[in-house]
Amino acid sequence: GGVGVVVADVENPQDIEAMAKSTEVLINCVGPFTVYGTVVVEACIAHGTHYTDITGEVTWVRKMMQENPPPVSIICPMSGFDSMPSDIGAYILRKADPSAKEITMYVKHFNGFVSGGTLESIKHLIANDRKELVRSAFDANYLCPQSTPAVSYKEAGPVGVWRTTFPQGWAGPWMGAVNARVVRRSAILEGQKNPHAYVEKTLYSSFFWAVLGAVAFLIVGVIMIVPPLRWAAFKVLPSPGQGPSEKQLVNGSCDLIFTTNNRKKATFSIHCDPGYKGTSIMVSELALILAFDPPKGKTGFLTPVTVGGDALVKRLRASEGGKAFSITTA
Repeated sequence: GGVGVVVADVENPQDIEAMAKSTEVLINCVGPFTVYGTVVVEACIAHGTHYTDITGEVTWVRKMMQENPPPVSIICPMSGFDSMPSDIGAYILRKADPSAKEITMYVKHFNGFVSGGTLESIKHLIANDRKELVRSAFDANYLCPQSTPAVSYKEAGPVGVWRTTFPQGWAGPWMGAVNARVVRRSAILEGQKNPHAYVEKTLYSSFFWAVLGAVAFLIVGVIMIVPPLRWAAFKVLPSPGQGPSEKQLVNGSCDLIFTTNNRKKATFSIHCDPGYKGTSIMVSELALILAFDPPKGKTGFLTPVTVGGDALVKRLRASEGGKAFSITTA
C-alpha cells in the first residue's frame, strides 16, 4: 500500500528512460521545458507512456511535434492554467453554438501568484528563441497541420482598448496567443473544416482602467525584450522554486467569461490559486483520465479536450468536492 517515490535526475537520460518505462502515465512539472522537457517527452514516446505537462512554451511543443516520430501513446502538453481553461471554454461553446465564427475569452478577475518557474521559462524563450516566439504569436495555425485553412474571421488585433457590450465593459489585451494555438488545434483535431477564430482579452469596468491595463501590458512587453530592463526586473521578481504561501494557494481565484459572436456564453471560474493549486488539480484530473479511461483509438499529440472532452469537464466540476472549479454554460 501507499504511494511510492521514484527519484530521477532530469539531466540523466538513463534515469528518465527508467522512469518512463516503469509507469503508464507521466506528469511533467519541471521547467523550463525547453531545457528539461525534451528528454522526458522522448522517453515517453520511446516506451509508449502517456504524457501530460503544465508547460506554456508553445514553441517547444511545436518542436516536439515536428522532431519526434508519431507516438503510439498520448502526448498532451499544456494541461495546466496554460491552456486547459481556454480549451474547455471554447469546447463548451463549440457544442452550444456550432455556427460561431468567433469565440472571445474575457479575464474578468485574476488573483494569482506569479510563478518563478514560469518567469524563468519566459526569460529563456526571449533570450534564446525570440524569433520563433514572435512567429507563434502571429500564426493562428502554429500548432496545426500544414493543410489547416487560414482563419476566415478575425483574430486578435494590435494592442488596444475596445468597448464591449457582451459582456458589458471595456476590454484590453491579455496574453492569449499561447492559449489560442491550443484551442485552434483542438477544433482541427475534432474535425472542423473551417474553425472559429479565438481571441482573449481582459475585461475592465471603465475606459480608464482599460487604458491603464493596456499601457501596463506594453510596459511589461518592453521590459521583457530590452536586456538591461529584463535583467533588472528578474532581480526583484520571484525566482525558480519560489511559490505562493498556503494562504495564497487557498485565497487565489480567477473568473473567465467566454462568448461567441452569436451571443452565447460560458464561464470558467477557479476558486484557488490558478497557476499553482488550480494547475495541479487540472493536470492531475487529465492524468487520471489517461490512466483509467483514455480515449479509444487516439494517439499522438493531443489537447486537453481531445483527451478528456465531457469527462474532463465532469471531473473538474467534481474536484475538491465541487469546490475547486465552476464551469457553466448560459
